[in-house]
Amino acid sequence: MARIRAIKPEFFLNEELGALSFAHRLCFAGLWCPADKAGRMKDQPRRLKAGIFPYDKINMKRLLDDLGQHGFLTRYAIGRETFLAIPTWYKHQHPRQDERPSEIPDARSQIDELEKESMFMGISEDRQVPIQVPMHDPPNEPPQCTTQVRAPRKPVPPKRMGNGVRTVPVVPTVVPVVPTVQAQIKERSELSQNRRSAMSGGPAAEWIRKSWIPLYAKYRNGAPYYVSWTVHAPIVTRLLKLHTPERLTKLATVLLNSNDDWIAQTDRGLEILLKKINWLEDRLREWEADHGRRA
Repeated sequence: MARIRAIKPEFFLNEELGALSFAHRLCFAGLWCPADKAGRMKDQPRRLKAGIFPYDKINMKRLLDDLGQHGFLTRYAIGRETFLAIPTWYKHQHPRQDERPSEIPDARSQIDELEKESMFMGISEDRQVPIQVPMHDPPNEPPQCTTQVRAPRKPVPPKRMGNGVRTVPVVPTVVPVVPTVQAQIKERSELSQNRRSAMSGGPAAEWIRKSWIPLYAKYRNGAPYYVSWTVHAPIVTRLLKLHTPERLTKLATVLLNSNDDWIAQTDRGLEILLKKINWLEDRLREWEADHGRRA
């Protein structure tokens, strides 16, 4: 259900948004109407297009993807459904107190789903505990989808057809064998383990926990930062190839503590840190030159 929303004059002065096309800017403002009280909505490009661009031929999915790449939207999945969230929602909107609360789970629920999935698959915090299931395949051998050929039956006695004799040929029976329960458990376990490795291991996850999240809370008045590990871990991994963890922490401090207008219009997230890393490096060098020190 579309809702009545407000638009501030600062919206038209946003340089980051102004770098995009007119369709992107109108799409971003139009998404405020179908968004709920918390700035969330279902990821339904065709339905969103019908409400925002009913008379235009526009690739709505591409617009949503572009807005997500520039940090104006966050796409996340809960189970088999995908949702969209506006990170800077409360900066643009002040919903009424009597508005219906959001029924869409937030991005934090994505991590909770991974935690539940890991528990279901028997993965603890320190090690993986295999689930005892009936084994139909040889141990230490990956199950395969094979084809079993049964032995042919005994020949059928000839049948008389009128004045002649006709023998019914016997064809071997081919029975496909589907993967066993062991194969399905193994595949699901490997997928869950890969996701969990992005959440719990590696320098990227350590920097996000020990440096980024405390810094974000410090300079954003205690606001939590919802981490999408499958998205943010690769971003930090890429940044750590260019900078040391200590240097990257200083660059993040510049981003979170800056009062520039274009930064104030963003969510100051990890996507912005990656996109503006060169600009942040220049600002940090200027500050270090003024104070006569460098990391």
